[in-house]
Amino acid sequence: TLTPEPGQYIEPQFSPDGRTVVYVKGRGGYLTSPWHGLDTGVYRVAADGKGKPERLTKEGTAPQFGATNDAVYVTRADVKKEVDWFSKLVRIDLDTRKETEVATSELVSDYAVSPDGHWLAYATRNNAEPSLMLRDLTSGDDRLLLPKIQRDDQE
Repeated sequence: TLTPEPGQYIEPQFSPDGRTVVYVKGRGGYLTSPWHGLDTGVYRVAADGKGKPERLTKEGTAPQFGATNDAVYVTRADVKKEVDWFSKLVRIDLDTRKETEVATSELVSDYAVSPDGHWLAYATRNNAEPSLMLRDLTSGDDRLLLPKIQRDDQE
């Protein structure tokens, strides 16, 4: 058990060294008490269950590490002009809590940072077709990996 506190815990991911787990604490309700859904957000905790979970941010989903243990990436959704939804990938430095926006798009559905931390794969729409893209995180260059992917290919 990573935390003795009841709640809804989803999207767990191990750090590269296997010593830390990051996860999302969601809202309570349905089968769990709403009281167990207080203090939602993205947390980290020691993988051995020792120590208290620490909230990294109040907002974010799909937490993931890159090549090192010093930063966590989270996906956030937001709205421009009341109807224009977009998602962004944010890097959170675990020592300073400094947040850096890595990618933003109105058409991205998923982000995945490579294990070496050099690449970012993401599903998007390219010429109105679902596609898979790859970004070099050093140069910022994007390239099309798979054009016209099918829904089954995305899952």
